[in-house]
Amino acid sequence: MGKHRRGQGKGGKGAAGGDAASAAAARSAADGGDPGSRQAEREEKRRRKEAAKAEKESRKQAEREAKQRRKEAAREEKRRAREAERAEKERRKEARRQAGRVAETGDGAGIGSPRASVVAEEMAQATAAVEQSLGAEPGLPAGEAVRSSSVARKRGIPASALERRDSSAGAHGSSEVEVRARRGRHEHVDLFDAFESIHWREFKILLKPEDFSDDVANDVSDYWRLARRVAGQLDLAIRRNREESKPRLREIVFLDTPGSDFYRNSFMLRVRREILADGPAKEYELTLKFRDPDVGRAFGVDPRPAPGVSGVMKFKEEILLVSSALGGMRSIFSHTCQLKAHRGPLPATFADCLAIFPMLACLKLAPETPIAPAVDTRVEEVLYDLGEICFRGSKTAKVDMAIWRNAETGKILIGEFAYETHFRHYGRLNPVPKLRSERLYRLLQRETGAWVELGNTKTWIYYGLSGRKVHDE
Repeated sequence: MGKHRRGQGKGGKGAAGGDAASAAAARSAADGGDPGSRQAEREEKRRRKEAAKAEKESRKQAEREAKQRRKEAAREEKRRAREAERAEKERRKEARRQAGRVAETGDGAGIGSPRASVVAEEMAQATAAVEQSLGAEPGLPAGEAVRSSSVARKRGIPASALERRDSSAGAHGSSEVEVRARRGRHEHVDLFDAFESIHWREFKILLKPEDFSDDVANDVSDYWRLARRVAGQLDLAIRRNREESKPRLREIVFLDTPGSDFYRNSFMLRVRREILADGPAKEYELTLKFRDPDVGRAFGVDPRPAPGVSGVMKFKEEILLVSSALGGMRSIFSHTCQLKAHRGPLPATFADCLAIFPMLACLKLAPETPIAPAVDTRVEEVLYDLGEICFRGSKTAKVDMAIWRNAETGKILIGEFAYETHFRHYGRLNPVPKLRSERLYRLLQRETGAWVELGNTKTWIYYGLSGRKVHDE
């Protein structure tokens, strides 16, 4: 009986195992049968996923390359446009130069020919007769006194520049021949071209030396605070320089003849040299400037350096104080050439100056005329870069303050607060920032009147150290 039960139990277990195997086989059949087929499906799925990923990466790479090609094409187009613009400017300049040369030789009579000189002489005689009958300034073409004013009104050129013409003609105490030489054939200057060549307007306010103490940095900070307050009254934004309290030191020297022939004829030959911790720098900035209240005369003088000498040309309008009262303004125009990082000895004779700036030959001085500092006093400039004043949008003005002092005694000679605007076209100046900059200039004088020195210019004060009056600007 017991054996029978044990056999019966084994038989039951076998039946149960068979049922489990059948179930596994059924599941296998339901899952697709062969395990190898499932592995193949997984491999196929993985290959499809990798193919899709590779295709996506390929599309991204193609898009990046296309974007890079578009950027390069845009840069090349801009470069070509800039080159075309430069070429067009050069073409216009050359056309104006050719027109000036033709006008000087008698309007097509042949450059340098005898007929050209005869025609030029006849035109000069006729011009003089018409000028005398019209009461015009000598040296201008017939009818220019009438025509230039109408052209100025049409083109938006300030009439004050034309009104100053007669009063400034004799302000320098020189003969008409000398004036003609200085102005560089001014009779052929187009006023529109002259004003379109102005790309800077610099507003200058002289400050009394007695208002400065031994702590110059604190005095500069006080005036800058007052200027910011006045700008706030006009809702002007201020961008302060983080290093506004760190000045630069420069040595200032004006070179001239013993008789001050440069300055008497409105020329200034200035040397500015940085003063470093170990003494004056070896390199210096040599600047030739011609300054005159008549825009045509200033534009007609070409101070460019000799061939092979690298210089930066600058033609700008300087806004200065009037000597009668606070709140006024007057314009003086300066044509400048700066030789930056110049090396070598300073010019010692007039011949040395001619080798750098040939146009000084119009002064007709002897080549051996000595050139030296105009005064014996060593002048040092303390220059603070204060920041920017925003007049509208991107129209900003760089603000600085310069203190000139005796380098040996430390005595303050003069201070100057200045801000300078830059633009491309004088005739298309936006009236809003233009009027705001002028309004700030007038209001700043009235609000800080106790500081303001109603004098001339820093250059005039420098030459005044010699104890004699040389020239009024």
